[in-house]
Amino acid sequence: MMKKNLGWVLITVGFALTGCGRGGSTYQPKPPAKVDANQAKEGADQNFVPFQEGNQWTYTAKLTQVVGKRQQTSAPIEQTFKIVKVERTPTGVRATFDVTINGKLSDHQVWLANDKGIYQVSIGLVPKDFSTPQPIILFPADTNKTFKWQGTGPLPNGQSGLNTVDSKILGPQEVDTDAGRVKAIAIYSKTSFATPKGAAGNATSTIWLAPGIGIARYTQDAVSGTSAARLLLELKSHSLKK
Repeated sequence: MMKKNLGWVLITVGFALTGCGRGGSTYQPKPPAKVDANQAKEGADQNFVPFQEGNQWTYTAKLTQVVGKRQQTSAPIEQTFKIVKVERTPTGVRATFDVTINGKLSDHQVWLANDKGIYQVSIGLVPKDFSTPQPIILFPADTNKTFKWQGTGPLPNGQSGLNTVDSKILGPQEVDTDAGRVKAIAIYSKTSFATPKGAAGNATSTIWLAPGIGIARYTQDAVSGTSAARLLLELKSHSLKK
């Protein structure tokens, strides 16, 4: 059985938890009006995930886990991401997030933004680094653009090992959230992973980034051995500094 831990591992696997149910998401977004997908600016002014200390996003998370023939769906979980530190570095602007589940600190994450994209650098209360920053989105955010990442880092089963991630920008979509309907850019990713002990698995995910807001919705399906799980994350509320 994979470790149940709702620390968020974006793009690689979305959440480091007990996998995510077999098969892809059946969610079909409404065809949208035009969405402004201009290249994001570096730092606090960039569009897709505003990097400013104090910015906060709260999500409703729903998790279905499958171990063998047993399936269990959790009650909705409230998960909050808050930026507690922003710093400029030679490679771009780094933001440190505190992640809480139902009010209890569960994770730290470090993200990086520059004129080339937005990346995840590390996760974990005891930080686990990706061997190189793993891209969430690369600029310009052109529809049908593909990109690939391979390296070592946190896995969906709570271990660390080799990840291979193939991503594609699906383009503008309207997306449902607990806070209402928003316009966003969808990015689909397919991940395969392996641990030093030889355990292997795979995951698919879609993340919707709403310009000027941040992550609006996230879905993930992951499988490892006889365990699988499905995760749905929807924006409930957000508070952004001017």
